Amino acid sequence: MTKYLNYFFILLFLFSAAVQYNDPDPIRWMAIYLAAAVLSGLYSLQKFSWKFAVLNAGIALIWAVTIIPDLSVQGFRNMFTDVSMMQQGTEEAREFLGLLLVAGWMLILTFSTKNSENTSS
Repeated sequence: MTKYLNYFFILLFLFSAAVQYNDPDPIRWMAIYLAAAVLSGLYSLQKFSWKFAVLNAGIALIWAVTIIPDLSVQGFRNMFTDVSMMQQGTEEAREFLGLLLVAGWMLILTFSTKNSENTSS
């Protein structure tokens, strides 16, 4: 199950990096998403480094915390319907969710790797 979800997340992270080209600060967003895609790819190749995944997750979580003051309930409500991101808080809600997805998936892969290491020992 994790294998197929991982392929989905590789595509999701690559797509997320690709749509950052028109963001005011595309480099750091592309970097976090591409790092997650590469780590997910390495997981598929069984060359995964849980230490880098935890680092990526930590960066994403710390970054997400910095966005919290700008979040609004309205932003989450409009997250999937406001194409223009003109509503207050829409972009922040999307950024926050993206960072949580990066952190969450990196931690899932880490725990999956640690569990398989423990069962094979």
